[in-house]
Amino acid sequence: MLHLHGGLVKEAAGLDTAHRLGGAAPAGFGLGPDWEQIYVVWRTGALETLKANWQDLFNNDRIYHVVLKKLIGFVGSKLELPGVTGRSAFAAVNLTPAEIEARLRTPTSQDPFADVDVQIERDTPSGRGPAVAPQSDAALVQEFSLSLQIDPEFMGAADNVSAALTFDPLKGRSIASRGNANTGRDDFDRLDERIKRELTDAVPTQPGGRDLFTAVEVAKFLIKHAAAIVLRIIRRFRARRDHGFYPTIVEELVREMYGDVVGAAIWGMMKKDAADHFVANGCGAALIKAFEAGRPSLLCVSGHSAGSIWAAALIRAIAPMANPPDVRLAFLAPALRMDEFADVLQLGTPFIKAFRMFTMNDELERKDAVLGPGTSAIYPCSLLYVISGVLEDDRAEAFPDAPIVGMQRFLGSDPAWLTDPRQIASARAVHHFLTSPNHGVVYATTQGKPGLSSLATSHGAFDDDQMTLASVVTFFG
Repeated sequence: MLHLHGGLVKEAAGLDTAHRLGGAAPAGFGLGPDWEQIYVVWRTGALETLKANWQDLFNNDRIYHVVLKKLIGFVGSKLELPGVTGRSAFAAVNLTPAEIEARLRTPTSQDPFADVDVQIERDTPSGRGPAVAPQSDAALVQEFSLSLQIDPEFMGAADNVSAALTFDPLKGRSIASRGNANTGRDDFDRLDERIKRELTDAVPTQPGGRDLFTAVEVAKFLIKHAAAIVLRIIRRFRARRDHGFYPTIVEELVREMYGDVVGAAIWGMMKKDAADHFVANGCGAALIKAFEAGRPSLLCVSGHSAGSIWAAALIRAIAPMANPPDVRLAFLAPALRMDEFADVLQLGTPFIKAFRMFTMNDELERKDAVLGPGTSAIYPCSLLYVISGVLEDDRAEAFPDAPIVGMQRFLGSDPAWLTDPRQIASARAVHHFLTSPNHGVVYATTQGKPGLSSLATSHGAFDDDQMTLASVVTFFG
């Protein structure tokens, strides 16, 4: 039995999980002496960084806060209620600036704007888009840009950044006449590295060589990116690729301006790290050599969260073996992308004898705040939603609403919401696999027959929920 923990936890937590799972039931798998158990502890720690950085961003960053509030009000005014032309979500739930501020500042265990989704999704599948007021992209950009230009709070944030970028340490003051340089420096430092480079490159230079980091230039630059966020949000609603009202807004704001804060680069590195284990002297390569030297009678693989990505790399590496072992594969809330899983299945179907996935239903997924209890005002959905909405890229382009194997919203029989033929084919291949004999999905919370139960109610609970662990052991046989 080979277990792969999630790839976003601290090393100590990974080791603790390995020791616990290797022990007696019900806290562990409780496997007998005839089993060889292997636990891989791999690239770790990103989730703790994400939690700390995102909370700091939400609580302390003036740019983030003002742009978030403006996006909520503006997008809410553009989403129409089903069957009611000209009636917006903004009007239906009275999203005044004061109401938006109050909702964002109140600790909550649920999406602070869930009532907006109730209004706009009355006649549509959950998270699959309301009607959008007819308006050209150019008109949307112009309207939203103007709303920021005349907003005193936004211009105050631009003043702060301008003061920070024109601060003269020798004189102990800024060239800019307004703004708080210390606050501005903190706000500037939180921006994505790409954004910071673009800002410093975009600002014009005087003939004498001094950069003109005026508040007007800083505001112009930030407005350009904020307008790009608005367009992407509206396009996701139009294409039925949204994750609900508030999550979609947060995802696009973070992706555009704060990707470094939530670990977008770390996510890419972690996925590469999984593959790198199977080259040269990597741990995965050593496992393959061991399997070749002494073929296991049965190889049972359990992958939790990003551990499913490591498991997929393992299947790819097993496929070229002359006599690959029979594999029983269990995924726990897998973070593996659907097209990547479809590619793996093309190689692994002959020797993957049985597959079972334990994951949350979409209702639980949308309520499992990634940063923990009471933080839904920051982001109300699970880690898998963050991965799907923020962290995934496809061929060097942003890939929002990326289909993730562990998310129920992507596992229906008809992927009509997809437009890329490659993604459609992948979704259909995975659906066919999951509905074939010896394969299947168990949605938490379910208390059913042996091997078909899970009471996990959060993304991180699947590898310590006793019902899930017992089901995995029953499945492994």
